[in-house]
Amino acid sequence: MKRRLSTALEMCYTVTAYVHIRMTDGFGMSICRGDRSVPEWRDGMLQGIEAVFADRVRMMTSLKKKTYKDFSAEFEEKYGNYFSEMREYVEQAEDKKAAADEIGECIMQAVTNTCANKRGKLDARSRSEASLFMVYYVFPAILKLGDTGTVIADGVLAACRAGLKNRSLQYVEYDTIYNGFNEKIFGLF
Repeated sequence: MKRRLSTALEMCYTVTAYVHIRMTDGFGMSICRGDRSVPEWRDGMLQGIEAVFADRVRMMTSLKKKTYKDFSAEFEEKYGNYFSEMREYVEQAEDKKAAADEIGECIMQAVTNTCANKRGKLDARSRSEASLFMVYYVFPAILKLGDTGTVIADGVLAACRAGLKNRSLQYVEYDTIYNGFNEKIFGLF
């Protein structure tokens, strides 16, 4: 019984330390690595990136050409600031690939925090939903950043392939996805 109580207290302390670091992010603490205090992102960059994945279920249901266009516009309007911060961070960095890899790790941590089950792991369904959401919304938003967007997308793709256990994951531009939807099937829908 003592061992269980001790383990529960340790878990409570870890969660408290995690929340404390998240709250004191303005002092240069890492916002991506949980309770590790590694100074990476300055000035709270990408703080709250988990919000990007909050509406994933609503945005993935009943995808048709019109709803995808509306959801994409809404997504870029609500969360466009995160993608502009990513671009600025990579453009200012000396090693652009390393900066893009850091962004990829941060996004995968946000996916894990948002989509994980009670044990803190991604099950098969959550991984597939996250993969589709990344392909439909996150990667097209990143690729709209131009040449810097391609560098960021490569870093995020590498992290997603490892974190989501999907080696065949690819990214594609918004226009390709949008044009892939049919207007009507047999004139009915």
